[in-house]
Amino acid sequence: MIDFSLIPWWAWIVGYLLAAWGLNLLLKRFWHWEIYGPLAMWRTSRFNAMLDRFAHHTNFLDGFTKLALVFGFGALGFDYLVREKWSMQRRVIAFVIVTVLLSAFFLVSFDFLLQNPIAKTNNDWLALFYGVGGFAFFILATMGNYGWFIISSKLAGLSACPGVTPIVPGVEIPGVPITAPAHAWISFVIILAIHEGMHGVLLRKAKLGIKSTGLLLAGILPIGAFVEPDEKELKAAPKDDQWKVFVAGAGSNLALFAVLMLLVGMQPLSKDTPSVFSQLVYKPFVSDWREQTYNASISHYSVGETIEKTTLCGRDFANPAFGRIDANSTIVSINGEALSFAKPLPIRPNEETTVELIEPDGDRVTKTFVANELGRLGFTIETHYTNPDQPFDPAFQSYLQIESLIANFFFWLILLNLLVAAINFVPSEPFDGGKIAKVVFLPYFGWLKMPEADSAKLIGRLFMWITAIVFLVNLLPFVLG
Repeated sequence: MIDFSLIPWWAWIVGYLLAAWGLNLLLKRFWHWEIYGPLAMWRTSRFNAMLDRFAHHTNFLDGFTKLALVFGFGALGFDYLVREKWSMQRRVIAFVIVTVLLSAFFLVSFDFLLQNPIAKTNNDWLALFYGVGGFAFFILATMGNYGWFIISSKLAGLSACPGVTPIVPGVEIPGVPITAPAHAWISFVIILAIHEGMHGVLLRKAKLGIKSTGLLLAGILPIGAFVEPDEKELKAAPKDDQWKVFVAGAGSNLALFAVLMLLVGMQPLSKDTPSVFSQLVYKPFVSDWREQTYNASISHYSVGETIEKTTLCGRDFANPAFGRIDANSTIVSINGEALSFAKPLPIRPNEETTVELIEPDGDRVTKTFVANELGRLGFTIETHYTNPDQPFDPAFQSYLQIESLIANFFFWLILLNLLVAAINFVPSEPFDGGKIAKVVFLPYFGWLKMPEADSAKLIGRLFMWITAIVFLVNLLPFVLG
């Protein structure tokens, strides 16, 4: 058997490039794809008729793009929509109300985006940035905040993870603590197809030309989808048609995120997830059977390895249980709750955690620890089965594997949808948000008394520099280590 871990990284790259070259030859020879080095591009116009069918739903698309603009550009986006219809006094009052509502909505709905155990953040301020400027301002504010953390860490001689990193499913990026699984490529295909497809739908709604649609491959990996508009027609189109085309892609990803959260949630196979599938299918028909079947195979849980410290992003976090707990002790409960696969461990960062144990000598003890900043105590948990040779029935084991794959797939599909939507609202080109910003922010630069084209260029340069600076600072850990 081949040990693939022994193959050097350069051999993987050479092998992949050779495989991509061979595939590209076939694609060009038999299917007439366009080839650009290791990249292959497929162009077609066969989807134009389908885009036309969706483009007929004009009222829905108008409402959808307006809502997407508000979520993407916050109260500023809302003010753009009402600027010619409402008085200044009414606009100011509405601006404050929308800012407060969006900030509160963000704190409730996207609190997981604000959780950073290493870099301390003022969540209220970040939520306020979202309220004022939607994801466009939130992303810049978050990167600015983390960029300051990187600079202060380097000045103090400490390490930090990069704040910006490419996501390549199946590939571990040095210095990045999270790796997307290989199957996330499927998620990217779905996300890109919907994103570019909605650009196409809004182009056709505005009666603008589409030269082609297509797919971009790097070897066997899909790295992009595209809708190629007639650029001259798009630039000459009314401003309202332009921003609707630009906002449609990220808006469609936000919409898919919301629908998937409602239907399945990021943890679909949990009876505590407030989703349609979890509450109407999994909880009443599956969870009790799964829990009973699983627990029937468990003898007990015990303390495995004790760990002195946890390292994340080059920083060491002391584990409070190290030296205070014995390996092989039976775990009776944590915070008064018996361990169960159906429940996450009831441990919170910087909070007291009570662990009831039966030590190897038979003594029953209760110990209290304050979890570290990462929510770790410092020991692994070992599962002991009633039948160690065959813990589960083969059919149930197969079910667990399928369940795990499905749950993991939806987790990454939902998360990547949100990330693609958010990053595309960044108000700087080449992101869609950069094109939207030139339209939405243009009225606020009227006091300069400049031609519209010059004002748009100024807006583009302003946000280009802001975005470039925060991006480069967030990339420093890749350069400085």
